[in-house]
Parts: sequence; structure tokens; C-alpha cells
Amino acid sequence: MAELALTFNSMVDSLEHQEERKRQFLSNVAHELRTPLTYIGGYAKALTDRVQTNPEEIEKSLHLIQKESIRMQKLISELLELNKLEDTSFSLDIEPMVLSQFIMDSLTLVRPLARSKQIDIHHTLNEDSIINGDPNRVMQVFYNILDNALKYSPEVSTISIASYEKDGKAVVKIQDEGIGIPSGSQSQIGERFFRSDLSRTRNTGGYGLGLSIAKEIMHKHNGTLSFESEEGIGTTVYLSFPLLEI
Repeated sequence: MAELALTFNSMVDSLEHQEERKRQFLSNVAHELRTPLTYIGGYAKALTDRVQTNPEEIEKSLHLIQKESIRMQKLISELLELNKLEDTSFSLDIEPMVLSQFIMDSLTLVRPLARSKQIDIHHTLNEDSIINGDPNRVMQVFYNILDNALKYSPEVSTISIASYEKDGKAVVKIQDEGIGIPSGSQSQIGERFFRSDLSRTRNTGGYGLGLSIAKEIMHKHNGTLSFESEEGIGTTVYLSFPLLEI
């Protein structure tokens, strides 16, 4: 009887925790949408009320309206993407993949941002590692992690990428010299909307969803995403995929 009561209480606690997470999630969504909507509404009103008459001020306001609308579009797209990945009916398009090729393809996508910040990207890759994966989703993981590394790295710095095999796994190690993550926040990294410093979000354009998406994709591949980080020193992300069994 005592065991039954303990089980029931555990289920109640779990449901209450899920409800609290849901309330927090909806609160975060409302908060994140409210900010760009406030900017858009304010600048649109200034334009329609003809408060601004200087052509340069008008152009600046229009640019800010466009920027904030893009931010909202990105937020909604990432939320829909995350919900799709978490749906039990979602399936991957699995095929054998040479991991190093997809890492190089991802680097091609992020090099313009790297050049603009004068960030050198060094890579040492194992060209023999083959995994079973969904090419589009694996590329999405690499892009999200690299994009984060670039956004949070200072100008004229270095990002190092290495891939190797260990214990039947293909491991990708991505190391930056960025702002790092405070130790007290590290356990929450990967949760929806979590950022270790809310004031950084508007500068980087992120909502804390990129890592959540990457983490869910890795889970779908029976892989793992982990990291080591030190504030002010940088962050190292480890992506581990099961090797293709031949």
C-alpha cells in the first residue's frame, strides 16, 4: 500500500512539474514575442503619425521594423521545428553518411560569418568515420553548433573542429574561445528559451532554441550532445554518433 501511495505521489509530482514547465514555456513565448512586437508597433506608430520626417530616421525605423519581423519569423520557425522533432510520429530519412564531408559542407555555410568577424576555423577530421544518419538533420546540428560558436566568439579568435572515433562512436569536438557559460547555468543549457544572460539575446539574435533543436536531433540519432565550458575562456561541444556497423 505504501509503495502504491509512493508511486501515485511520484506521478502527481511529475504531472505538476510538466504543467509548470508548460506554463513557463508559454510565458517565455509570450515574452519573446512581446519584445519585437513592441518595437514594431512603436516604430510603425511613429511613421504613421509622421513623428519622424527626416529621411535617415525613417529609413532607420523601417530597417528596425524589418529586423524585428525577421526575429519573430525565426522564433516561430524554430518553435514549429522543435515541436515537429518532438512528435512521436516524426521519422528520420536514414542513410550511410561520411561524417567529415558533412562537417566540411557545414563549414562552407558559416565561413561568411567567420570572415566578417576575422575568426579562423581549424579542422582535423577523421575521413573514415561513417554513421547512419539523416543528412539534412545532421547538417542542421553542425550548423546550429557552429553558428552559436561564431556568435559568442570575439573577433580575431579561433574555432577548432576535430573528429575521431572512440568506443564505437564517431565524436565531433567543436571548441571556441568565446564568452563561455557560467557554471551555475550549465545544467540548463539546451532547455527551450534558456540563455545564461538574457541581455545577450538581442545582440546575438538567439532565443536559446538552436541548442534545443540540436539536442533533440542527436537524441533521434541515438547520439549525445555534451559540453565543457568556462566563463570568459570558451566552450567545447561534443557530438557523439553511433558508428555504422558493417
